[in-house]
Amino acid sequence: YGYPLPSVVKPVVLTHNIDTGYQSDKASKGSCLLNDAYLDDDHDLNLDHLNALNAIELTHVNHVIESIPLLPPTQKAGESDKDFKSKIKAHKKFVRCVNQGLELLTDTFYLTHAFDRRGRTYCRGYQFSYQGKDFNKAAITFARKELLR
Repeated sequence: YGYPLPSVVKPVVLTHNIDTGYQSDKASKGSCLLNDAYLDDDHDLNLDHLNALNAIELTHVNHVIESIPLLPPTQKAGESDKDFKSKIKAHKKFVRCVNQGLELLTDTFYLTHAFDRRGRTYCRGYQFSYQGKDFNKAAITFARKELLR
């Protein structure tokens, strides 16, 4: 998967539509829109919203991540063998990528975000994301927990 990993340091504050939040020179410029779509600075994007999301400190839930390899996909009724084998292959690749990513992550990390053309907000990551499949959502939680009364 050619998706960026989460950031282990707090992302850079976005000030222009071409910022990404990443610290490295190579990855710091691109677009606040997915797929590096370009909008010049006179288009008003809500960068405060992206900055607020980028600043949320997250952590991974180890017992969920450890269970992902134990829960391979099941073949649905009417699903072809070819499609099912493709799903199994994708699952194995996903598990491998998550394990490699965990070796690089610290206990806390940050996800960077971008808008799509409709203005919806998405995580830039794939292996580590609170969007997508159920195990993706369950594998991430807030690093700073507060008791609500």
